[in-house]
Amino acid sequence: MQSSMLKTKTMKNTVGLIFCSGYGKRLLPYTKITPKPILLKHSNKSFLEINIEKLLEIGIEKIYVSYSYGYNLFTKIIQKYNGKVQLIYESHPVGQGKTICNLLPEIKKYKYLYTANGDTIMKYDSSGIYDYIVENNIDLLISSSSNLEVEKNLLIDENRNLYGCKTHNKEYLYVKKTDNVIYANSLGDNVFSISSLTNIYNEALIQDFLGFYGENDLVEILLKHKHKVKVLDVVVHSYHSINTVDEFKIFNKNYNA
Repeated sequence: MQSSMLKTKTMKNTVGLIFCSGYGKRLLPYTKITPKPILLKHSNKSFLEINIEKLLEIGIEKIYVSYSYGYNLFTKIIQKYNGKVQLIYESHPVGQGKTICNLLPEIKKYKYLYTANGDTIMKYDSSGIYDYIVENNIDLLISSSSNLEVEKNLLIDENRNLYGCKTHNKEYLYVKKTDNVIYANSLGDNVFSISSLTNIYNEALIQDFLGFYGENDLVEILLKHKHKVKVLDVVVHSYHSINTVDEFKIFNKNYNA
């Protein structure tokens, strides 16, 4: 398989996290035993492996993978990476924001956290991303693409600062905004400044469930504390995110026949 990222520049002092917890209920019965990031394959390589290798390719030396079941299946995959990948068990849904906060005490020595979704793979041009984050002191960089037909549920301004989201067809503002609304999508790959996460750690940790974009979720807490959240438009060459049985069958027919 070709490289998942193009024109890659190394992410220095960065740790990775791949979200693979949950039970893949919309893909039952296929996910009854096999978790979705392992079930899903592109050219007979699991989405989990593709994401792990994507992060290793850009210089990330330590990667965490959250999971809820299928320990033996996850272990069989991660043992190929010589201790560079570590599992995080989640017995019940806690939200991506909570997963990040729970991990924070272990990753404080790093400067950045790169997160990816285990049920999504993509090839995109990542050149200059690290320099862009450092030079602009960005606390959270959200990957987006104007050339993909992915639901545009983020509200941004003309400088691509995030200030709101759409949930259940309703707009929710994190901060007051009066300018014309620009809509953008989220591809699932994000880069956090760990110092900004440390700053909000105590507030975020008290919540039993902490999502990403919803009310009182991680992004809103970051913005409430005046952290800089940008939505970056990247050039995407391929993108696959599988959520339903029909999508799974079509994808298998096209890419794993």
